[in-house]
Formats: sequence, structure tokens, C-alpha cells
Amino acid sequence: MFKQLNTQYVINFEPNSKVKDYLEQIQSELSQYFQKDAFTVIGISNNANVPPEVPRILATSPKGHSLVQISACAINLQTTFDDTFSGDFSTCRKYIVERICTINKIAKLISGNKVLFCGIISVFNDADVKNAARFIRNRFFVEKDSDIFDIIARFTFVEDNKYYKNIAVSNARKSLQEEALSVSVDVNNRYMFNYDKGQYTTDEDFEKLLKIYDNFVNEKLELVKEGKV
Repeated sequence: MFKQLNTQYVINFEPNSKVKDYLEQIQSELSQYFQKDAFTVIGISNNANVPPEVPRILATSPKGHSLVQISACAINLQTTFDDTFSGDFSTCRKYIVERICTINKIAKLISGNKVLFCGIISVFNDADVKNAARFIRNRFFVEKDSDIFDIIARFTFVEDNKYYKNIAVSNARKSLQEEALSVSVDVNNRYMFNYDKGQYTTDEDFEKLLKIYDNFVNEKLELVKEGKV
């Protein structure tokens, strides 16, 4: 049985070096998920000559499951699910999407609605699959005779001429004897950003991205065990 280990959401926008000026609004928008005193502001002045990707604001959720990092050009939400929720994909989705919607609102505020691209990445493990490296080799590779210790199969699809769907199937090794079947899915609209210059991400673009992600998790994740992606 697959369990959802973690999910990361990243939204990138036109750089704004004055991102720290929005701190109170950010705290207010995220107050349902992050306590006010959980926010740490990095001591970088607005006119400092540092890359825009460097985080300016950080916050950790009360139980430590989520971390949000805000830079001058992106917001990154990282969430780890414990055993209480990892087997319930619908609960994991609800948790993530609620926070993503708020983060999207903040990103549009900071950038003046100039969002470049965004993406969701999730990792799922199934510890019930024995000899995961061999399992993957037998389903996705022609060569089946040699011994395999670690293995990874990667697939990239383009959907609607806007979205990348990246799938990686690997063995997640805990020790020499313990390993699990691991599947990561990364859905983003960077294809649109790369090849359709000048177009900003809309709410409709995000909804379609989420639909592609949901379709994989709900309809195709289990099919990986049959060698289908």
C-alpha cells in the first residue's frame, strides 16, 4: 500500500526585493496554519546584492510538519506526513490545497499578479513491495539478468502544451536489507513558461495543474506496479 511521505509546492513570480514589507499581510493570511511568532525574518536589506532566490522569511507549523520559505521570487511549502495521515490521500490533499490556495494569494500580492510558474511534487512509498530494485527492473527495463542494487526510471510527459508531468520510480533504501518502492510525481507549468514567453500563470492554469496531479494520484499511481505510468 502506498503512503504519501511528503509534498512540496513551489510558486515562482517576478522578483520583488521588498518582499519583507509584506510580512504583516503574510502573517495574517497564513495565521490559520502558522503562528505569528513562528516567522523568522532573515536580516537582508531590500537593496542588498544577493540572489532573489535566497529566503527572506521562514515559518514552521506548530507541530513541525510544514515549513514555508519566502524569497523575493518564490514561495516554497514543504510538508511531511506522519503515519496518522500518510495513508489517507484525500486528507493529505485537503491539507496541502488549503495552504496552497493561501500561498497563491500571497504570491499574487507580492508580485502584482505576475506569477511565472508553479508546481507540486509528492513522494509515495510502498514498503510492501519486496526486492523493489528488481521489481522496477523487471517492469521498466529490457535487461533483466544483471543484479541491481539501486535503480531509477524517469518519465516526462507534456500535457496541453503547458504542463510537465515528471514521474520517477525508484527503490528507496533504508538499509542493505530494507527497501521500498518509491514513486515521485512532479506536475508543473514550466513548459508554458519556457515556450510561451510573456504569459503569466492564471488561477485556471493552477486548477488544470491540480487536476493532472489528482488524476495521477487517484487513477495511475497503483498502475505503476503493473509497469504503467
